[in-house]
Amino acid sequence: MSTSSFSVSSLNRRQMLTLLGGSAVALAIAACSTGTVPSQPADTTSAAQQPQSGGVLRIAFPDQLTQLDPALAFSGADISYSFTVFEHLTAIDYSDASYPVLPRLAERWEISEDGLIWTFHLRQGVQFHHGELLTAQDVIYSIERIMNPTLGSSGFSHLQIVERVEAVDDTTIRFVLRTPHVEFGRALASLGLQIVPHTYTSEQLATTPSGTGPFKVSEYSPGERLVLARHENYWDNPLPYLDEVHHLYITDSNTQMAAFTSGTIDLIAQIGIANLSLVENEPTLKVIENTLGVYHVFAMRVDQPPFDDVRVRQALKHAIDRDALRQVVWRERGTIGNDQPVPPSTSFWGDAVSLSYDVEKAKALLVEAGYAEGVTVTLAVADVSPGIVDAAVAIQEMVKATGSTINLEISPIDIYWSERYMQTPFFVSFWPGLADPDEILTFCYHSQGVYNESGWSKPEVDGLIEAARAETDATQRKALYAEIQQQIATDGGVIIPYFTSQFMALHTRIQNVPPFVVPLVRAAWWAQK
Repeated sequence: MSTSSFSVSSLNRRQMLTLLGGSAVALAIAACSTGTVPSQPADTTSAAQQPQSGGVLRIAFPDQLTQLDPALAFSGADISYSFTVFEHLTAIDYSDASYPVLPRLAERWEISEDGLIWTFHLRQGVQFHHGELLTAQDVIYSIERIMNPTLGSSGFSHLQIVERVEAVDDTTIRFVLRTPHVEFGRALASLGLQIVPHTYTSEQLATTPSGTGPFKVSEYSPGERLVLARHENYWDNPLPYLDEVHHLYITDSNTQMAAFTSGTIDLIAQIGIANLSLVENEPTLKVIENTLGVYHVFAMRVDQPPFDDVRVRQALKHAIDRDALRQVVWRERGTIGNDQPVPPSTSFWGDAVSLSYDVEKAKALLVEAGYAEGVTVTLAVADVSPGIVDAAVAIQEMVKATGSTINLEISPIDIYWSERYMQTPFFVSFWPGLADPDEILTFCYHSQGVYNESGWSKPEVDGLIEAARAETDATQRKALYAEIQQQIATDGGVIIPYFTSQFMALHTRIQNVPPFVVPLVRAAWWAQK
C-alpha cells in the first residue's frame, strides 16, 4: 500500500479545552513567596535575549486541580498540569498563525493512501520520570485505556473512529481507523490523549503519576498548591529552563491581583477586562492575548422542558441584543457570535444566518409554544470565566421584555462544576476557540460527544461532522462545517453571543509563554533585570 510521509524536526506547543472550577487558600501564596528569580550569571551582556536557566515560576489559577490522571483532565488547572507533566504523540504550534501539527513523542509518521492507517515512529531515548524508557507498549496501553468508555476520558470522543492500535515493533505504532480522518494527527494532540507508562495503574496515576514531560510532580496539597520540579533527564535539551513551577489555586480575582501586583505570584492564568488596565499601566507587568479566544456558552438541555421545544430556544435567542451584551461584558472588544462554536479567527468560520434581536418575534414564538406569559427558568451560573456572571445578569434583564423570567442560581465554582454543570436544564460554560472545528464539534455537538452539553442530537449533523473529518478538499470541508454551524445556530441548544480574546497576565521578565488558553511553560524562562 502506498503511503505519504510526514516528518518535521522542530517541536513546539499543543492544544485544547478549558473549564474552570475550584477553591484556593492564601497559605499557598505564602508557601511559594520566595526563590522565584534565578541568580545572576557572571556575564549579563545578553541576559535579556538568551534563555536563562534556573528560578521558580508561580502561577495563579482561578480553579483547582481536580485529579492527577491526565486522561481525566477537566479544569483549566488540570489542563495546564497535564500538558506540563505529560506529552502527546503530536503537538500543535500555537505561536504560528497556521497552527501546524508537529512531532512530539512521535518524531515522524506516515498515512496510507486511503487515510485509514496512520503509522507513528517513536522518538528514542525518551525517559519517564520514574526512569523507564518510552516504548510502543506505553502508547498502546495509554490509547486502549482511553478507548475504554468506563474510564470517562475526554479523549474518548476522538478515538471512537479507531478500530485498533497495534505495535509494529518497540518504536512503531499503527492506528487502523474505521473511517478516514484528515486531521487525526491534530486530534492526537488533544486533551486527555497524553501518553502514560504501561506499568502504572489508574490508582498510581491518580496518586503518584509519571510522565515524559519537562516537569514532574514534587509536592501536592489539594486545594492549595502543586509543585512541579525540573525533569533532569528530559529528552529535549536544554529544556526546561525553570527549576520549578508552582500552581496556586486562588478563586477570588481580587486576591489574585493583590498577590500579583505585590510580587507574590508571577503569572495569572486568566484575567478579565476590568483588570487589563491595571496590568498594562504597570511597566513590570504585561498581558499575553490569545486571539483564538474564548466564548461563553449558555446551554439549554433540549431533552428537558421548556427547552425541548425549539420555539422556546429560538425565542430566547431572539430576545438577546448581542451587540449590547458584548459591550456590557467586553466593552469595545470581541466579535458577535451567532450561536456557532467556530471562532471567526479561523478559516472554517461559517457566516451563519443568526436569529436576530427581535423581541416581537420572541414573544410570538413563545405564544406558539404555549407560553403566552413567557417562560420562567433557572440559570445555574458561577464565575467560571471573566465576564460570564455579568453576561448572565444582562441576559436576565433582556428576556424580561418577552414576559419571561430567568432566576439566577449563583454557586461557588467548585460546587458549580460538581453539582450544576450538565446536571440542570439551563447552565453556563465556556470554551476556547480552536483552530480546527472537528475537536469542539466532536466533543460538544456529536450525539456521542463527551461534553454534549445541551443533549442536542441530530443524525444529520453527526453525518456532516464525520464527512468533514474525512474530506480532503479544503473548500468542501469548509462548506460542510458552514452547514453544521448553521444548524447549531438555528435550532441547537446553545446561546453563544460573542467571541473574545483571552488574556493572561505575567511579569515582563517571564519569556516564551505562548498565547494559549492555559499557561504552557515547557520552554519558559526568566530574563535578567
